[in-house]
Amino acid sequence: MSDPVLPEESSSAPERRSWGELFSWVITLVVLLGLSLVLYALPHPELPAGREDPHHGAVSLTEAHTIRVTANTPFAKRLKPVEAKAVETEQPIVEVTGSVLAAIPFGSPTNAAWEFATPELISTYSEWLQSDADVAFYQRQLGNTRSLTQKRLETQGAVVERLSRLVEVGSDSPRDLAQERANLMEGKLEADRQSHTAQADLNSSIRRQAALTRQLEQAGLEPDLLRELVPGRVLIVAEVPESRMSGLKEQQRCSVRLYAAPDPPLVGHVARILPTLSTAQRTLRLLVLLDTPSDAARPGMFADVGIGTEARRAVMVPQLSIVHVGREDYVLSAEGADTWRVTPVVLGASQGKQVEVVKNLQAGATVLADGVVLLKPVIASVLQAESTL
Repeated sequence: MSDPVLPEESSSAPERRSWGELFSWVITLVVLLGLSLVLYALPHPELPAGREDPHHGAVSLTEAHTIRVTANTPFAKRLKPVEAKAVETEQPIVEVTGSVLAAIPFGSPTNAAWEFATPELISTYSEWLQSDADVAFYQRQLGNTRSLTQKRLETQGAVVERLSRLVEVGSDSPRDLAQERANLMEGKLEADRQSHTAQADLNSSIRRQAALTRQLEQAGLEPDLLRELVPGRVLIVAEVPESRMSGLKEQQRCSVRLYAAPDPPLVGHVARILPTLSTAQRTLRLLVLLDTPSDAARPGMFADVGIGTEARRAVMVPQLSIVHVGREDYVLSAEGADTWRVTPVVLGASQGKQVEVVKNLQAGATVLADGVVLLKPVIASVLQAESTL
C-alpha cells in the first residue's frame, strides 16, 4: 500500500519552485537597476580630438545672414577658403533639351512653306494664315464702308443745303426740304449700322487671330518668324526650367547638337522668349533660330541646346562651395575676420569640378569650399530666422 504522506509532499514541491523562480527574477531586476544607476552616474567620456561638435563654441550666429567661425578650432581647420576666379569661357549658361518644331527645306520654291512636327501645328498654322487674310479683308471692308457712307452723307447734305436756299427764296416747297432732311438722317443711321457691322467683323477676326497666335506661342512658335519664308530656316524650341530663367535674354548665341547628326554643332541665337510658361512642367520656352542652316534638321528631331555661348568672363567657384537649401543655392562669402555671409547665388553650367556663378558673386571674393556642407544646418537656421522676421 502507498504511503499517504507522499501525495502531500509532491503537491507542495511545485509551489516551492515557483516562489524560488520569482525570487531569482526579483534579484536580477534589482541588480540590473543598480547597474543602470551606476552607469548613469558615471561621467561621460569626452570626444577625441577632431570629433568635436561643430556647433559647440566653434560656430555662432551674428547679424543678419552672417555666421562666425571661431579661428584655430578643430572645426575651423576643416574649412577651406578659396577665391572665386574669373575665367574666359564659351561654355553655355544653361544646357537644355530642345526639338525642331518647324523648318523650310532647302530647294523650296519661291512660295516656300513651313513643315511642322505635328499635324496639329499644321492645322493651327493654316487657320492662323487664314485669320491674317481675314483681318486684312475686314480692315479694307471697314475703310471702304466708312468712305462710301461718308460720300453718301456729303452728297445728301449738299442736297439739303441746296433745297434750304431754294426754300428761302421761295423757289421750292418746304415739303421737299423736309423729305431730303429725313433722307439725310436715315442715311446717317444706315452709315452707323454699316460701320458698326464692319467694325464687329473686324474685331471678331482680330480676336480669332489673337487666339490662334497664342496657340502657336504655347506650342513654342513665334508667328512673326513664320511670316519670313526663307528656304533652309529651322526653328527649335528649348524648354528651360523656371528656376534657370535668370540671365537669359533674346539674341544670345546658342549651340545646337541634333541627336541624329551631332557633329558639327550648329550655331543659332535666341530669337524669342515666349511670354507663356508650361503649367505642367514649369518651363519657359525659348525659340532658337539656326544661323547655320542644316539639311539634316527635320521637324520632330530632338537636340541638345546650349544657351549663352558668347565669349565672356565667368565667375567660377568649386562645386563644393555650393549649399542647396530649399529651392535656392548659397555660398558663404567672406564678410570680415572669421565672419561669413550667407549669399544666395544663381548658377550656370558646370565645368569639371567648377561651376559658374551667374549672379550675386564678384570675381576675387573669398568663399568657403571644403567642409562648407557641415554648416548647412546653421545656414538653414539663419534663413529660417530671417523668414520669421
